[in-house]
Formats: sequence, C-alpha cells, structure tokens
Amino acid sequence: MKNNTAYWMLFSGTISKILIKRYGKVYAKTAMPNIKQHYKILLQQFPDVGKHTLTDMVYMGMVFLALWLGTDKRFSTEELTGICGEILGRLKWLFSIVDLNRTWTKKKLERKTNAYMKWLAEKGAAYSNKWEGYIDSKAHDKGICYVFTKCPLHDFCKENGYLEALPALCAQDYPMLGMMHGVLKREHTLAEGSTCCDFWIYGNKE
Repeated sequence: MKNNTAYWMLFSGTISKILIKRYGKVYAKTAMPNIKQHYKILLQQFPDVGKHTLTDMVYMGMVFLALWLGTDKRFSTEELTGICGEILGRLKWLFSIVDLNRTWTKKKLERKTNAYMKWLAEKGAAYSNKWEGYIDSKAHDKGICYVFTKCPLHDFCKENGYLEALPALCAQDYPMLGMMHGVLKREHTLAEGSTCCDFWIYGNKE
C-alpha cells in the first residue's frame, strides 16, 4: 500500500493524549515514534487493495494495529477495543456530520456499496487482496445489508500473526456508525472465526 499520512495526522494527536493520560508524558514520548514507524512498515507490507470506496478502511485499521505493535502489544484485545473507541470518540465532531437517518445519506451509502461491488466485478480479478461479498437486499425491510466472505484486513492479520488484535479493529464499526446516527447489527465476523462478516446498517431513528 502507498504511504498515506492523512490518517496518521488525523489520529496521532489523540493517540498521544490518551497515552499521556494513561501512562505519562515520558512513555508517550517514547511510544509515539515507535507507533508511527510501525504504521509505515505495516503499509509497506500490506498488499495493494486497489483504489475504491473501502481503501480508507485499510489505513484506519493500520493506525490501530500500529498502536498495538508500537506499544509492544501491551494491551489486551478488550483494552485495545476501548482505547480505539476512545480515539474515535474524540473525533465525534467529524463523524457526526454524517446522519444515516437522512434519505440522501442512505442513498449515498447505497451508491458507495454498489460502486464497490461494481469495482469488484470489473477490476477485482487483478487484486488477490480484496473484500469479496454481496449485497443482501432482501434480508431486511430497512437500511442496507451486505456480507463479506473475504476481508484483506483479516487475511493480513492471519498471515502475520496479528489475529489477536483484529477483533478490536472490527469492533470500531459500532461506535463509528453510532456517531453517524446509525445502528449496526452484526451476528458474524471473520475475526471471530465465522465464514463471513455481515453488516445491517440503518438510521437510529428508523
């Protein structure tokens, strides 16, 4: 993957504040360069997934994975889940701009999902590392439902021995969509050993 500093710049200040709050300035000063270096290395190692509506999920996921690796894996899965949730929570002002109760926002989500499925059909064969799945339009009477049977984040973590941290990354879908005034219902994830990740997303006022 190409190096992308945007997500590091977005999250690094919040990560530093949280580390200072939990462990003090001395620890944070030592840890932050290490986390940044791991972020760069992870992106170098991560196979190209192409350019599409889901590409940013890799960059966000690698920031959180770098946080775990850059602190010598000192956090349990539960602790990492909480810390990543706290990081996202401090950016509520940004995520809350999106309102999944609005008709045009729901249509935009549908367009983005359909755009990825189109990309997958037309260009996906050129990439071994990609999300594979389908839209389940008949599963529910509201919102949007899609299922992924293959996830590049899962494959990367499995191949490199990072599966312990993966559930913490996946768990961030809940607070992130919550800040977007949405609800996520999910029964299965690849991170937990299932054969798929299912997403049913709808507005919190529906």
